[in-house]
Amino acid sequence: MSLDRYTDFAITKVWVAVSYLASGLLVGADWVLQILNNNAGAFGVIFAGITTAITWYYKRKDDRRRLELLELQVKAGQACQSDE
Repeated sequence: MSLDRYTDFAITKVWVAVSYLASGLLVGADWVLQILNNNAGAFGVIFAGITTAITWYYKRKDDRRRLELLELQVKAGQACQSDE
């Protein structure tokens, strides 16, 4: 009895699975790329809006931190002047 008839069957099943998986991935990737291609302008506007909102949030956070630091420096400066 030869093992070839069992290994050939197993190899065939593996290659069938690989080919179906590759075909499915290519179809899925094509679908995603078609959506992105047809709606590229909308995606650009959405990402620009998200980027602007994130930048605005962190800039405000940085401005508040700098204002608090400046207020502390002013208070410390006034405390030093009153000691003199």
